[in-house]
Amino acid sequence: MFNLAMYKYAQCSQTEKQSCVPLVAQLVGLANLVRAKGVAALEAQIVHVDNDLLKDGIGLIIDGTEPDLVCDILETSILFSYKTGAELLAQLMIRDGLLCIQRGYNPKIIEVKLLRYLDEGCREEYVKREGVAQYAGS
Repeated sequence: MFNLAMYKYAQCSQTEKQSCVPLVAQLVGLANLVRAKGVAALEAQIVHVDNDLLKDGIGLIIDGTEPDLVCDILETSILFSYKTGAELLAQLMIRDGLLCIQRGYNPKIIEVKLLRYLDEGCREEYVKREGVAQYAGS
């Protein structure tokens, strides 16, 4: 359903992109939780989630929904939210992050993938904010 043309609508300013930095940490944190304690551990976290798309996606994963269907539902939600700019960028990051979590990818790989949505300045902010020495692929 999605193609590269969709990403042109996610273009936004440096300041707007910086608003997505905490989202990377949140998704990586969820990935670490799932890796350590399993998918069922997400259930306790869902009450702390403010973003509706993230909450819906976590619920689908907890319920054991097939990855292709999770992807389809998230993409449909994104498409019909009519968001642009940083809001769309965040939604695309949520979709990719959740699908990677569901597929059991290493949290460090998820971090690298999500940081690729952001520019170098945001990546540097992430490194400082999260206290990591360096992210893979820098």
